[in-house]
Amino acid sequence: MFDFLFLPQMDDSSFLDNIVGADKTSEFFSEQIESKKDKKRIVPMIYHMIEYFDISKDVFVKFNNQERKYNEETGFGSVTYTDEEIEVLFCGDEKRIIEELRSPYTLNNGKELFTVYEISRMDANELKKIGVGSEKLEEYVDWIQSEMDRMGYSYTEDFFIKMRTEIDKLKK
Repeated sequence: MFDFLFLPQMDDSSFLDNIVGADKTSEFFSEQIESKKDKKRIVPMIYHMIEYFDISKDVFVKFNNQERKYNEETGFGSVTYTDEEIEVLFCGDEKRIIEELRSPYTLNNGKELFTVYEISRMDANELKKIGVGSEKLEEYVDWIQSEMDRMGYSYTEDFFIKMRTEIDKLKK
């Protein structure tokens, strides 16, 4: 949950297996994802795949509706998308796609998304390069800690102390 850049269903490719075939989605992962592990994704996986395979909105909606019906009839819970999510995926505005489909637990600096785990591995110089300032970083870290507490996530106190220590260095 806290390690996702986007809403979890935005990174589920099983839905597209039904449209393009599992062999093609495997090929996509080999060519587009595995070979570029060192590059951070900036758009949701499902959007990247829609673009890569040139899937039309009509085709996507048709298969989504079939999956919804199948889920209702069988009680199965395969991934489907809301009408609102589909509208965003096909809006053509990557900035909107990123903002509206990102995980609420990410920090967005307007150019890139960061998870709390990425932030936790950064020193003060790296945090400064994010470009949001120490106050916004503090608010983010405080909010994430309160959300983890609310949800019963376990973490070591050092996890947040290290981040706050690095953020404090930005104030000097």
